[in-house]
Amino acid sequence: TPPVAQSSSQPQPPPAPTVKPLPEPPAAKPEPADNSAALVTPAGTTRAGGGEFDLDKLQSAKYLPTTVIEKAKQSGMTEGLLKTTKDGDVTLGLFALELPNAQAASAVAAEYGNAEQEGGLTVNRNLSLHGVQVFSAADANQQVYRAVYVLYNRVIIIDSFGPSKDATLNSFKTLLTAQVQKAPPTERTNN
Repeated sequence: TPPVAQSSSQPQPPPAPTVKPLPEPPAAKPEPADNSAALVTPAGTTRAGGGEFDLDKLQSAKYLPTTVIEKAKQSGMTEGLLKTTKDGDVTLGLFALELPNAQAASAVAAEYGNAEQEGGLTVNRNLSLHGVQVFSAADANQQVYRAVYVLYNRVIIIDSFGPSKDATLNSFKTLLTAQVQKAPPTERTNN
């Protein structure tokens, strides 16, 4: 009789964990005419310190992490706009940084993501979209939610912080949704 085929005793590798794909934002829209047209107006009362800025003002005001400002400078940032409000206890900020091209915008957006993680924030997949990376952190006194994405030759940054987790998260989600509806990301490389 022929020998019985031996079943392989090698253990089977466990199935790879399945990572749920990120939700898709709306389809890209035509390029906005300027920074103001690229941004929604955040809810709440306008705060001082917002408005248009150039590289010099960005460097002196330190709106963003030093490495991001340095990358914006190297990449040839031409102008920016900050819309900032106070919505109850939550401070909201919305930035548009204009760069010479999409490649430069992508480099600045990537540096922003690195800086947020080096600063202690973690990628929040539950809030991220395809093309929109979200970062968050919380301690006893402060909740922080931030997002970044590329819109043609612009970097869009959404910033939300405040003492209350629910209020801060709700304000952030409302602003993120409104901003992505108005000006969806044009680069969708994150998975």
